[in-house]
Formats: sequence, structure tokens, C-alpha cells
Amino acid sequence: MMLNAPATNDNSANDNRALPDSTSSNGATENSTLENRAASRNSGATARRDVPSPSPHSGDFLDVGGLLSALWRRRRLMLTTFVLVLLGGVLLTARQRSVYEATCSILITSPAETSPTSTDSLRGLLSGTQPRSVGTQLAIMRSYPMQRATLKRLAPDEQKIAKSYYKLDVRPQRDSDAIDIVAESYDPQVAARLANALSLEYMAQYQQQNRAQVQAATRETAQQLAAAKQRLDEASNALKNYKLANGTVDIDVETKARLGQIDRIEISLRDLQSQRAANVAEIQALKQQIAAMPQVQVIPERIVRRPALESLQNQLTQLELQRIATLRRYREGSPEIRAIDAQRKDIQNRLQTMAQTQVSSWVRSVNPVRQGLTQQIASTQSQVWAIDARARALQNSAGQARQQQALLPEREYRLNQLKTEQAVLQQTYRILNEKYQALLVSEGAKLTTARPLAPAEAPSSPIRPRRTLNLIMSVLLGGVLAVALALLFDHIDDHLHSADEAQKVVQLPVLAQVPWIASASGRSLLGDTSDSSLLESFRSLRANLMLAGTSIHNGTETVALPSSLLITGSREGQETSLCALNLAIVTAQSGTPVVLVDCDLRHPVLHALLNLKSERGLTNVLSGSVGLEEALQETGVAGLRVLTGGLAVDNAAQLLDSNTARQVLQNIAARAEFVIFLGAPVLSGADTQIVATISETALLVVSSEAAQGSEMAQARDSLERTGVRLLGLVWNNAKA
Repeated sequence: MMLNAPATNDNSANDNRALPDSTSSNGATENSTLENRAASRNSGATARRDVPSPSPHSGDFLDVGGLLSALWRRRRLMLTTFVLVLLGGVLLTARQRSVYEATCSILITSPAETSPTSTDSLRGLLSGTQPRSVGTQLAIMRSYPMQRATLKRLAPDEQKIAKSYYKLDVRPQRDSDAIDIVAESYDPQVAARLANALSLEYMAQYQQQNRAQVQAATRETAQQLAAAKQRLDEASNALKNYKLANGTVDIDVETKARLGQIDRIEISLRDLQSQRAANVAEIQALKQQIAAMPQVQVIPERIVRRPALESLQNQLTQLELQRIATLRRYREGSPEIRAIDAQRKDIQNRLQTMAQTQVSSWVRSVNPVRQGLTQQIASTQSQVWAIDARARALQNSAGQARQQQALLPEREYRLNQLKTEQAVLQQTYRILNEKYQALLVSEGAKLTTARPLAPAEAPSSPIRPRRTLNLIMSVLLGGVLAVALALLFDHIDDHLHSADEAQKVVQLPVLAQVPWIASASGRSLLGDTSDSSLLESFRSLRANLMLAGTSIHNGTETVALPSSLLITGSREGQETSLCALNLAIVTAQSGTPVVLVDCDLRHPVLHALLNLKSERGLTNVLSGSVGLEEALQETGVAGLRVLTGGLAVDNAAQLLDSNTARQVLQNIAARAEFVIFLGAPVLSGADTQIVATISETALLVVSSEAAQGSEMAQARDSLERTGVRLLGLVWNNAKA
């Protein structure tokens, strides 16, 4: 139904809040009118608010009560989340297969400790098989080829189980040379077999590598031994043939002495040559071992002489000649001979030290095996140089002796020469044969760098899954996730759950909490079935309204209700009509005359609550079809009269925003001590804002079942812009 507002231009002499002509129905005119009315009242609005608004929660302290309330509200979500996470953890644990772990330990040793011989020569030849660093051995055992070879050691059925899942890890024991080999598998027997197989494979491969190095040295020594034996046989046959051809010759004492001197020099020279040959063979063997090592390491190919070495070697040769000459006059062990020997030893030490320094400057590898081999090569090379220097001195002495022996018969000299050559070759053959036999023994020995300490045994219990730990973690995760989701949903949710929460959000005091009553008839105070708690809540509301209306005039404090009160909500569903009716009933029962006006012209409801006729209402008064006194209807409550909304209209804002509506409402206020305006929802249109410019005070009703924080704050702001005095909130349908 559409009603046209009367085009009256009456101006009230007692009110400066005149409205523009209501015949203009556009929205711009309505907004301008509201702003003009609000401006005339805002100047004193702040001073007239006696009830202070609580400040919002600052968040400096933890609101334990609010937190517990939020968790209780979301208890179903929390329980569902907790149960789902717990069931997920249980199902995941149940689906996991048991994993077993077995561990075996091996001890890293050196070949020198396991070798059955203790000769210096063998130790030198085996120095290339010194153990690698623990880190290198760990890398070898963790390599893919090593693990692939380990799997091949298992039986076919065990390999099938291991391929489904296995894990091999190598861990060094702290502060020791022991290593732990850890294997994981679905089968405990396979786990133990994997750990033991890896230790056996590692020891087998390393033993094979060491044996290959020893075999290379053995082959080199065997070749030198065969050549020495051939030369010895040739020398023996030559001596035999010479004796058969010439017979044995006796020489006198002088000849024997001279020949003996030459023999000693020759024997010494041959000894030096045999030692040099042995040292050269040892150097070749060591170089072959270094050549077999990785290409990233450098080995010396030759030793470069220093210019200073020539001078020292010449001095050593002169001392040898001087010693031979001195022996003609002094005996062995005399002070003169000892002095010469001391000088010779000093020069030999200087030669050895100078050679080691030259070679050490070439070494850049940090590999202890290569470094040891290089140092050994340098030491052996220095010995070769010392032998060469002494050999040159002996050769010079032998030359002088041969010149003196030139007078001796050729047959005696040749005989002694053959004997000397045979003796030298016998000595060389003996040395090479000793080394060869030692290498043969070492080749058959176990030259491994590791030995087992504790073999792996099949475990009795799995290491995974840890069912107890998984259950505890599921419980903890479920609890944390449940609380987090509850707090997140509560934070996102704009619904107001309590009066305290509404007070913090809207920043208005809660004047009353109306309890929730299940029956619709019990929510009204008209009948005898009303709850006593409902009656007490509205009595409390009336008392708080009187305190809010307290004023001081001429030093006298007056406690009274405000002359007019607008009751409204943010949107539909707040049950503002019942709150207005019950407050009017309680006030009338206390002896105060009350007029209840239904200003919700779009959806009037008071006539239905009171079983009154809707034909005589506010819309009829505004249209002029019914007078105000005729439209006011009596109720069953003494002192309470009601002006219903009348017929519903669509242009409610246009009707209310007129001088006629203003005069009607002012006349109603003059006829009663207390007037209650029931307004439409604030956010549904401008109707309530227009009524707010006429009412002295306003009250917002918030239902616990339909309370949205953003809507309530928006409704509060809309009313405050009109300049009406907002007294507070009514928390409706409060649940225990």
C-alpha cells in the first residue's frame, strides 16, 4: 500500500528542527534532512551521555575466560578434528611395515700389524698398503658399487626381500678406529645378513687390492733374482774353467797382501753395487705402487741433483783415498782412521739430508700413503747417491792398486778377479732371494686393513614404526590442530556469542540480559505464563534506564526515565518488538503512563502481539483518515496505550520524514510521561534514523541467535550520526 504524505507546511514554534517539505521523496533530500537534524543535536549529545562506553579489549593481557568460551563454542569442531587426526595417525601407523635394524662392527688395522714378518725390507715394500683415512673408507663402503656387490652376496630370496626396502649406512665410532655398519630391512634376518655381507665385501676387496700390490713387487724381485742367478752361474763357470785351464798359482806374502787389498776394495765395490741394485729395485717397486694409485696424486719421476752435491761427493772421494793411504801406515780403529771416518759420516749425512729436502719440496699430496712412499724413495735415492760417491772413491783406489799390481802375474790376478766377482754375485743373489721369499710369504697372508669386531645378529624387535610415539604425536598434533582451528574459526566468525563480547565490539554498556525462553507465549509479559527471570530482566532494564536519565537541577539529583526511547536492532530477527512491549508493560505496571508506538511502517507487528486492530494506526493518522486520540488503543495493562503501525506501506521513510509525522510524534510525547518508539531495523532503511532525530534516547537490541559484530557496529554508527543519545544494549535470548 502506498500513502502520500500530506503537503502541510506547518512550522512548530517550539522546535527548531523543522524538516523540509516531505513531498520531495528522493534520497538526497532525506539524507540532507537527516544531516540538518543531526547537526542541531550533536552539540550536546556527548554531554548528555551519562553512561560511559567501555573501551575495547586492548589485548595487553590474555583473556582466559574468552579463550575458554571460544574453545567451548567450537567443541564439536575440536572433537571432530582431534578424532580425525588421531584416526589418521592410527591408520598410518597400522599401514606401515615393521623395519628392523642390525649392526656389525669392524676395526681398522694396518698391514704392518697383520704381516707375519718383521723385516725392514718387507715393511718397506708393504708401506704402500697403509690404511686409508677413516673418511675415505666410509666413502668406499657407502658407494653404489660396494652396496651392489653386497646385495649379490645374499641368497636370491633374500635379495628379493632386500630390493623391496633396504638401507645401508656406515658410522664411525667416536674416539676409536672402529666402524659400525648399520642395515635396515623389513626382515630381521635380511638386515643382519646385509650388515655382515657389507663388512665381508669390504674386507675382500681391500685384501685383493693389497695382494695385487704385493704381487707386482714379487714379480719385479723375481726378475732381478733370475738375472742375478744367471750372472752368478756365469761367474762360477768362468772360475771353474780358469782353474782347469791354468791350475792354482801360489803367490808370496807381498803378492797376497797386495791382492788382498785389491780384493777388499773390489768386494766393497761389489757390495756397493749390489746394495745399489737392491735399492734401485726397491725404488722401481715403490714407483710402480705409486703409479697404480689415482691420477690426481703426483709422484716424482726423477731426482735432480743439486750443484752443492758435486762438491760434497768430491770431498767424500778424497776422504776415501786418504783413508786407503792412511791404512798403509795405521791400523783399523786408530785415531787417524776414526777422524777420517767421522768426516766421511758427516758428509754422508749432509748428502742424505740435502736429498730429502730436495724431494720433500716436490710433494703436494696430503695422502699419507703417497707421502710415505715418496719419503721412502727420497731416502733410498740418497743412499744410492752415497753409494755412488763411495764407489767412485773405491774405483780410484782400485785403479791405484791395479797400477801397483801390474807387476804381478796375469794368471794370479785373473784368478782373484774371478773369485771376487763370484763372491759379489753370491752376496747379491742372497739379498734378492731373502726379499723374494719374504714377498712370497706376504702374498699368501691376509693383508686386509680391517677385521670384524662384532658380527650383526637378527634383531628381535623393529625400530619402526614407533607406535607409542606415533600415538602420542597424533594426540598432540590433533589437540594443537583442534585448538588452532577452533580459534581460527572463532576469529573469522563475526557472530557475537556473549554480552561481554557485544559490549566490547559495540562499545556500549549492556543494560539488561533477557533470558532465552523456549515457548513463544512465555516470551511476553502479557500472560500469566511468563517466566520470573524474564520479568526481572526487564525490571533491571527499567532501573538502568532511570539511572541513565539521572539529572541534577539546582543541586537536586532527579532520577527519572527519559521522555522518549527508541528501541531498534541492526536487522530482522532481534525480537525488538517483544523487548519494547515487555519494557512498556513493566514500566506501566510501576505506575508510569506509557505510550508504545510502532514506527516500523513496513512490517508493523504490535497489533498482532496485542490482538489489536490494524486499521487504526500511525499510517492512518499520517494520512488524516483517523485522529490521534482515536488511533491510540488501550491494552489489558493499566497505564499502557499503543499506537499500532497501521496498514503496511512501502514509502515509510517518506511518511516519517514529514512535518505531519513530527507533529504527531511530538503530540504523542506530550500525552504520556514515557514514550517508546519501536523502530524498524537500522540497516533496512532510513526509517529508524528519521525517528531517532525525534526521540531523546535510543536502545539497541542484540539477539544472541542473530548477532553480527559488524552489523551492530554499523547500526551504532548510523544512530550516532543522528545525534540521538544511545544508552546501551539489551542482550536478548541470553542462554545460560
